[in-house]
Amino acid sequence: MPRIQPPDPSFSSLWFPGALKTASSEPKFLIADRASGIEILDANGRHFVDATSSLGSNIHGYRCALINQAIKDQLHRIANTRYLSTTAHTLADRLVAIAPAPLAHVVLAPSGPAALENSLATAERYQIANRRPERRSHLLFRLPSAPESDALTGSFSDRHPIVVDAFSIALFNSALDMHKDRLCAIVVEPAVSWRNGVQIFPSALLANISQRCRELDILLIADESASGFGRTGAMFACEQERLVPDLLCCGSVLTGGHLPLGATLVSQAVFDRVDALPADALKKPPLQVSAEPLACAAALASLDIFERDRILPAIPGQIEVFRRALDEFVAHSPEVLAIRQCGMMAGIELQPDDATVDGVGLATRVLHHAREGGLDLYLCGQTIVLMPPLMVSAADLRRLLRSIASAISQSVATTTNDRDAAAPAVRAPRPLRQRGLLVLGTDTNVGKTMIGRAILRMAARAGKPVIPVKPTESGCDPTPVDAEALRRASRLDLPIERVCPFPFSPPVAPAVAAEMTGQALTLAHLVDACKKARPQIMPHQPILVESAGGLLSPLTATETNADLAAKLGLPILLVSRNGLGTINHTALCIGELRRRGLNPAALILVDTDGKDTPDRGHNARSITSLTGIVPVGMFPYLQKNSAADEDDALAVALEASCDTSAIWQALLPDS
Repeated sequence: MPRIQPPDPSFSSLWFPGALKTASSEPKFLIADRASGIEILDANGRHFVDATSSLGSNIHGYRCALINQAIKDQLHRIANTRYLSTTAHTLADRLVAIAPAPLAHVVLAPSGPAALENSLATAERYQIANRRPERRSHLLFRLPSAPESDALTGSFSDRHPIVVDAFSIALFNSALDMHKDRLCAIVVEPAVSWRNGVQIFPSALLANISQRCRELDILLIADESASGFGRTGAMFACEQERLVPDLLCCGSVLTGGHLPLGATLVSQAVFDRVDALPADALKKPPLQVSAEPLACAAALASLDIFERDRILPAIPGQIEVFRRALDEFVAHSPEVLAIRQCGMMAGIELQPDDATVDGVGLATRVLHHAREGGLDLYLCGQTIVLMPPLMVSAADLRRLLRSIASAISQSVATTTNDRDAAAPAVRAPRPLRQRGLLVLGTDTNVGKTMIGRAILRMAARAGKPVIPVKPTESGCDPTPVDAEALRRASRLDLPIERVCPFPFSPPVAPAVAAEMTGQALTLAHLVDACKKARPQIMPHQPILVESAGGLLSPLTATETNADLAAKLGLPILLVSRNGLGTINHTALCIGELRRRGLNPAALILVDTDGKDTPDRGHNARSITSLTGIVPVGMFPYLQKNSAADEDDALAVALEASCDTSAIWQALLPDS
């Protein structure tokens, strides 16, 4: 076969408008000539690792032999027809067999975006059948920092979709109550939204969405274009989230990325209502229907691979390898703000970069360096999106993450005193890794402050003082009692305003207290307070940040302690009560942290009441069995003494009852 020579990308007949608009800031377009496994060979013979497997669709890798053979076999039967083929009927039956109930019917489409549009059109027809033709809009989630997705907002633009700019129950309910009479459907990406930079959907928000949809008879559409077919650990992400959608749509992941295809799975209840409409009512809005035999054959082969290779049972092991590689190679980079992992999908959020080099920011520089090193990355805002194929080996995963770490380290901002080409570039000093610890609790009154005081006094006794921060505290009358206790335990002469810059009198969650007192409180305020906690004379001193309330206690109108943890990027010490119910609470909190790409550096169980109950000797073992995390110790119940003596007693008890090596490593990683 003669080699196909592509034209010069700077002067070509091929028009690719969406990419051309960003050509000045993006690396040169990769012109693919062939591919295999996880690698692409470009027109110049260079090899590149595709870190997203073509945005998640190539789940079995490029040029999968079984899928290619199925396409060849179908060519000998029928390749294209205006009729429905036996291959299409077989695929529909296979999809219904593996789909969660009550999805019972399939509409095949030419692509993933077309499948989403078909879902919205079906939802509109459903509302017409229920005599609510005014319900034509749909609601979706898109964070302000994420680029606009044509696949979501461009669908039926005359509908003017309602956009919620945060993964927040309060904001969602507010938008829903305002627009409920014009909504036909709500679109969610179950578990994780890659379009928003791999943001994890809170389970509580998904449950709330489902409940409100049922109450208002608004259809729930699960967009599984990226999360479906094993990506999150189950065949469909909505199964993991126990979400029951009315419609489910997916794209070319159906065919393992080998050919374009889309599918909308429809519940029996929706099918019954829509199918009963008269023929003239079914003409609008139109559906994009396609069931090309070649694409259907590729999809059937992909499903065969899931069964032949037992992919779903093997995915948990792959996910753990992925997590460890992220932690080993990327997590400790000072340029990384947060890592969010959900199954075989991860987002590496880079630090905001005010200093540019020749007008190019940090994120784009990382893309350039990665491309030079043979790695092709996808960027969503400041977040590197990773979606390796499900067949990727452990060695290839480690190689991929090692290459990303190298690209990040090479991309530290450089400046020049003179823009003349002859002037040598001067590398800006690399920022030190943020040293410190974030103390989170599974609930309120689990002993966070007591453990924080013990750590602060332990560090002070060792001659390695740590700066305490309690960015916000409620129930202050007027002194923030917990913040004052932390300040005293540290033995540092710090103003209480620096330790706790946002105290509130009402004894309620900070978000509610701020609202009650007419004050504005944002996550940016709290993050900034933590960053500014270090005095100028102690710029590299480690900090200990104590959260307010439990993991999902609201700090602001839209964000929780989990959001604060993601933004700070500090190692996490999770504190849990050693009592009845702690197994459930602790496992749920660890699960929520991991859903956000966070993993506790240490877990401590605290005896908060001194009661001798049968569960206390078994809690640690059960938590380890469920989560894989071994508590570093069980902190004993202590009677209160005078303040100074109590701090010393807490430090002694901590060192006697817990393995403090993980705490020291978090506070002083380079010591």
